This record gives sequence, structure tokens and C-alpha cells, in this order.
Amino acid sequence: DSNTSGYCQARARWTTAELVDIRCHLAQRLAIHGDTLLAELSVSRPLKVIDGTTFNLPDTAANREVCPQSEDQLPGCGFPLVRLVGVFCLKTGALLEEASAPHTTSENALFHDLWPTFQADDILLADCNFSSYGSLAGLRQQSVDSLFELHASRKRDFRQGRRLGPRDRLITWAKPKVKPANLTQEQWQQLPATLTVRLVRVRLATQNGRCKYLTLVTTLTDPKAWPVRLLAALYARRWKIELYWDDIKTTLQMD
Repeated sequence: DSNTSGYCQARARWTTAELVDIRCHLAQRLAIHGDTLLAELSVSRPLKVIDGTTFNLPDTAANREVCPQSEDQLPGCGFPLVRLVGVFCLKTGALLEEASAPHTTSENALFHDLWPTFQADDILLADCNFSSYGSLAGLRQQSVDSLFELHASRKRDFRQGRRLGPRDRLITWAKPKVKPANLTQEQWQQLPATLTVRLVRVRLATQNGRCKYLTLVTTLTDPKAWPVRLLAALYARRWKIELYWDDIKTTLQMD
């Protein structure tokens, strides 16, 4: 029957909360351990990739009240803008968790809202925007490891710390004096005074045939279990999240 009225009426009976619960239940049943294209990678730990994005809402008075348009646009010339941070399974591309808010909310604040959803032994991949002392230390307290690109504000000095190999160092970071905005004073006080992390310098191929060098920071500090070439290959897979977001936005006409 080409008439979709029955389907639309049935779907309308589901509440948003019920649909979210169904999505979460399905996501939890997926095989999220390891990655099919990295044969050397142990499949005993879940690999999760994180990134943020934005999308427009329909231009209605109600949406404009909740989510203002970008300040870069003239009043009345833009659309209500939402910021979204998602956690995806690296192996399947399934959206595991998400947090959203008006675009004036920072990605790091939304990322912090997702911390309770992470499980012990998770390995998180993310770009330099999420690479802070608070994130690395706070997640490590939950027995969650991270592999991030080093933030631009951090020094890339490979003369410090203990040498593990070429361009591979074990560094001890001191807790910054300034508390980040996305953590409460109590949460900040519970973080350790120091944190041991590993800095590695890796080379990744680009689409134009050239190579670029990145400095990665990770709490995966065992060089035998996690050699540099494996960390480089794993971080290169992080780019898949751009395709995950593109797929969702295209399918739901959010682009």
C-alpha cells in the first residue's frame, strides 16, 4: 500500500524518550570491541571515537528562542544552531551516545556530560580540542584510556621525560592552576596533582600523497602493548567519525 498513514500514526505513538531508549538498547548489543581493519589490535577493549558538529534547526520562533543563530550572521539572516557531541563505535559506526545544546555551549562541556556513559577499559579517540589535563586525568580515574592529538597550547618538547623510543616519551604533567569551566570545583579538587602521559610523534599520509606529522598524547603508556606504529594507525582511523556524521546528516537531511 503506497499510503503511509498507518505507519505514521503508529510511529507517532512513540515518545522521544522511548525512541532514545530503543537506540541506546540497540547500540549496547553491537560488537564494539576492536576494529576490523587493525588486525594487530587487541579486541578485548571497546574503541570509541568522539567529535562534535553543528546543524541548523527549522527557522521557527520557538527554535530561535531556545537556540540562537550564529553571532557571525546578521539578525534574521541565519538559522537556529545546535551543537552536538557524539560517541561512536569505531568498529560499526553506530552512534552510542550524544549530548546537544545551543551552539553557544562548548564541545568540552558536552563531552564532560557524556563521561558517566563511559565504561572501564574503554579507549577514546578524539582530536586536540578534547586534549586537556582535566579530560585525560578525569577519564583515567574511571579506568578509561585516551588517545588524543596534543593541544596546540602544550609544548612538544621531546627532550623531557623518559625516553621510550624515537619520538616516544613518558612525561609527567602537573595539574594546571586554573580550573576549566566545564568542571566543578569539587571535581577539579578530586583530580590528581600529577598525571603521567605518553607523547609520540607520528607521520600520517594525506589524501594528496603527502605526509603530515602529529604529536599524540595518550594514557596507553606501555610501549610493548602499544607500539608507536599501532597508535598512529589507530589515530588515523579516528577520521572515520567525519563519515559517520556525514551519513547521519545526509540521511536525516540535516546538512
